[in-house]
Amino acid sequence: MNNETGFYGFREKGATKYQSFALELVPGFKCQLRCLNCFKRNERNGVSARGGDMPPDFVKDALSQAKGCGFAEAVFIGGEPTLHPDLPEFMAFASGIGLTPILCTNGIKLADANYAARVAVPGSVLVLHAPLPNGVQDKHVDYNGYRALLEKAYDNVIALKQVTIVAEVVVIRAFKDHILELYRWCLGRGITPFIEINRRYDDGRVYAETEEPEGVKILFDQLADMAPAPPSALVPPAFGQPCTMSITGLHVKNFGDGNYAGVYSCCAQKVKHGDLLRHSLAEVLRDKSLAVFKNQDEWIYGPCRSCRYYGFCRGGCRGEASLAFGCPRASCPVCWHIPVAIRNDPSVMTPLTCAGCPLEGNPACHPRR
Repeated sequence: MNNETGFYGFREKGATKYQSFALELVPGFKCQLRCLNCFKRNERNGVSARGGDMPPDFVKDALSQAKGCGFAEAVFIGGEPTLHPDLPEFMAFASGIGLTPILCTNGIKLADANYAARVAVPGSVLVLHAPLPNGVQDKHVDYNGYRALLEKAYDNVIALKQVTIVAEVVVIRAFKDHILELYRWCLGRGITPFIEINRRYDDGRVYAETEEPEGVKILFDQLADMAPAPPSALVPPAFGQPCTMSITGLHVKNFGDGNYAGVYSCCAQKVKHGDLLRHSLAEVLRDKSLAVFKNQDEWIYGPCRSCRYYGFCRGGCRGEASLAFGCPRASCPVCWHIPVAIRNDPSVMTPLTCAGCPLEGNPACHPRR
């Protein structure tokens, strides 16, 4: 496996200019769980619970445009994407037009073997919450019996053929002590482990139980000692897999109540590049607001720019950087390669001025200085 494109990589393979085209099929707050660390946790406030799912015709048209523009992967997210009644059809449609379907799910509906078989089209990638001890998991997600359902979901998808199974877990204090055992469990079953930092809430607050960067580094060192082929560098946001979402991807957000077509660079970014109800995807890709993201090497600022790991890391979690400093060009504040004394200092991590930036004057930019 090529460590330069991501050890255990399951997305953003690097084969095309544009990689992951993500659709929030249902509003970001629509889910059976109430995970304490979910970055959408407070998004329901002030939004009705009626409807809000992306219409099937819109989804298929967006996927067709993504294929036409050269994207490689169709990522289905939410909220909980399995709550969209047409998800199985979308998975098959994406596969049929040559996109790799990637489903990110809490796994509850995959506990039904028939449903699991319907969504798991050949060549698809199924990203499920990682199974953790019962008392820990049920309490954290506020759902009694969740761990038992998740176990059934894994039994069902492991029995399927021609699919990639990914177990995803964030590094928070409640989970950290169980991650090494989870890693062994994955290796013994041919499951791809995806172990990532816990990014902050969409309103910029940090979840109180998020592990500090130095703690994440210790865990990643332990994982590297266990890995069959250790990654070439240990960097955020995930063990062995850099994130190029904001460079090579696009994310269509769904805020509920019919507001489902806005295009952003990743789920944490605030700069809107267009709206697929008013613009074609090709037009969105020509929008000048994308320059800071697509040409990131030119515009990234601070310690990340000169870091010796940048060629592999690509600036850590660009969403975390943007949420922390109000500027998409900022360096990533959750990196252990940046000294503690400066990693939260906006005078070091963000540009001193917006002059000349393609996003100068953009209402979504609120740089801390």
